Parts: sequence; structure tokens; C-alpha cells
Amino acid sequence: MNLSVSRSELAAWLRRAAAFLRSPLGILLCAAFSATLLGLFVHAQAFLVLGGLIAVLALGIGWPALALAGCSGQFAFERTRSIEGEPTDFRLALRNVLPWTAWGLRLRLAGDAELPLPPLGGRRCCDLRLAFTPPRRGLYPAAPPLLATDAPFGLWTATRRIQNAKPLLVWPHRFPVGPLPEGTPGRAGEGLALRDVSGSCGEMIGTRPYRAGDPVRRIHWPQTARHATLIVREHQTTAGADVQVLLDLDPAIHSPDSAEWAIRVAASFAVGWSAAGAHITLLTGGQAVAAGTGTPATRTRRLLDTLALVQPGPDSHLDYLLALPEARRFRRGLRLIVTTGLRPCPTPDSIPGILTLAAVLDPGGFHIPGTPQTSHPAWLTIASPADIPRCLLGTAREVRHAG
Repeated sequence: MNLSVSRSELAAWLRRAAAFLRSPLGILLCAAFSATLLGLFVHAQAFLVLGGLIAVLALGIGWPALALAGCSGQFAFERTRSIEGEPTDFRLALRNVLPWTAWGLRLRLAGDAELPLPPLGGRRCCDLRLAFTPPRRGLYPAAPPLLATDAPFGLWTATRRIQNAKPLLVWPHRFPVGPLPEGTPGRAGEGLALRDVSGSCGEMIGTRPYRAGDPVRRIHWPQTARHATLIVREHQTTAGADVQVLLDLDPAIHSPDSAEWAIRVAASFAVGWSAAGAHITLLTGGQAVAAGTGTPATRTRRLLDTLALVQPGPDSHLDYLLALPEARRFRRGLRLIVTTGLRPCPTPDSIPGILTLAAVLDPGGFHIPGTPQTSHPAWLTIASPADIPRCLLGTAREVRHAG
């Protein structure tokens, strides 16, 4: 048997022991131990103090468990999806079958986050409507919700699990973004943005010889008279650009906070450009998720549901994402890479037909340990979290595609 203990393990144990001794329960236990020694070796009257301390400990530990013994409840959010930082209502139905009142009740939802509840009288039921503000994206509650109380002395916290009828999926926060860069390759189809692709709406972009079937109203008569042959006008059309958003969540180039900010940046571009008619495919977490067809709300839901649950890991490394079949089959369009300054930026025209851009989080502003890479300048460099709204809204810059 190996009995060796590392210094880090010993230091962690000492910290936990010191924290316990500073707590009210630890202080009372130390006082009870001291009273026992005084009663044994100094004077028997110290046992009176010991008796009082034992009574306080018994009440402080036993009463919370006794108060929750007859309590039960059911918890349900009023909707299935929300956005981080946005208050969301939920209903909590509680019941106490015992004759005494449960005091100091709290509802524990996410980690250490707790919501205070009113006292629940004996043999009573109550139906509460409360608001919860999710601090971060994800599925709530991540663990079963708990009723907790430490009344009356706060020495020990008793908990009791309650039923969770409807979980809540929390989407990452999004920011307004600028339009797609000019020169982005696209294809005609379902879209909302007018692009310089031959079609039947928008501004005139040129002329061409008449072809059988062209509408008479599109004939350009001055050019027809000049060339003595039928010439028709070409107009813009609603063309949706093919866009791949690669979200690099490799833990080696992120801190926990910077990974969340990268997810918010990717969500902003993916949803904003999808609403403008682009055909979005999101690559992250070892998978490729296409926004697909349907209403803007449907496309948004597909993308944000994925981003709400994705976690940093090696399957989100940029090289892994570029090796996915969807990335290898990509031949024409815009590829946006969301990463940090610890990853070398690709050149904009490294692959013919694909316009490659990078939105890069600055390691210094996002507190990411490591040495920044020096390479081709990024299309968008974000200095800090406070700089994100300005940077994303100011991306209406022209990028000409060399392919």
C-alpha cells in the first residue's frame, strides 16, 4: 500500500480542515472538546457547559433534517429555452405534510446559486412563481433541484431533492454583427440579402445578349438600338452565401472564460448571417451542424441548441474540425474561424474558391496564458470582452476574394 502523500494533496487537506474549523460547526465542536478536557482534568462544572453545547449541536443538526422530512415539491420552467443573463420565470409547488413549519427554505438550482423561499407552514401547500437568471449557457438545472435549509443556527445544511418537470436550455448571449463581407462567394437560393449574382430583382448589374425565354420588359432598348441586336438587363438576386463557422475550443488555447466568449462570438456571426440569408454550417465539438432550411427561428434554434451544449475539448481543435468530411467537401464560400491569438491565423486565400477569415481573441485581454503566435493578420482582432460589441458591429468591411 502506497501511503505517500504529495505536498499539493496535503496542502488541500489542510485548507479544507482550516475552513471547517472556522465554520460555526467547527467552532462548537472545538468548544465541546475543550469543555470535555476541562471537565476531566480541571473541574466537573465544565460538563454543564458541555451539555449546553451538545444541546445546541443536536438542535442545529437535527432540526434542519426534521424540517425537511415532510416537504416535497415540483419544479418547472415556464419555457424551454432562454438566453444567458435573461430572467426566466418558473413555478415551484411545495407541500409540507408535517404539523410544524419549515423555516429558512432555499431552492438550489445551479451550483451554489440559491433562491430564498418563504416559510412553509405545517400541513400546507403553496404554489410559487419565481424568476431565475441563468449566469451561463447550458442545461438547467444541471443537477436535480434541491430544497435546502440550515435553520435555526446555520450549523448544518439539510437538502431534499424535488421533481424537475421541465428543464431549461440556455443559449449563449449574442451581439449584432455587420453584413457579410463583400466578395463572399454565394449561390442563388433562399436568402434575404441582395447580392451581385444574376437574377430578377434588385439593382441592374449589367447587360447581356437576349436568350429565348427572357421577359420582354427586361430588354434594354438603348443598347438594343446601338448594337442592332436584342440586349437584356441583368439584375441582382437574393443569393445565400455558403458560410462555415469553425469554432476552435481547444482547451490548450483557451481559459474557461475565453471559451465562453468565443462561443458568444461564433453564435453572433452564425445567427446574424443566417438571418441575412446565408447558408450556415457550424463546425465545433467534433460535429458539423447545418442551419438547414425553414424559418429564421427554426435555423436559429438549430444553431443555438448546439452552441448551448458544446464543451471545450480536443475534438474542437482546429485541425480536427478541418479534417471533418463537411470541411473537406467545402469548395466555395466563406470560412470563418473563431479562435485565439495562440493559434496561427490562416491566410485569407489559402484555398481557391474559399474566402478564409479569422476572428481572433487577444490572449492578453482575455487572460489566456501562453505566447501569442505571429502570423498573417486576423480579419478581426478582439482586444477584450468589452470590445466585442463594437468589433462585431463594425465588420462591414470589403474583402475581395482572389479565387
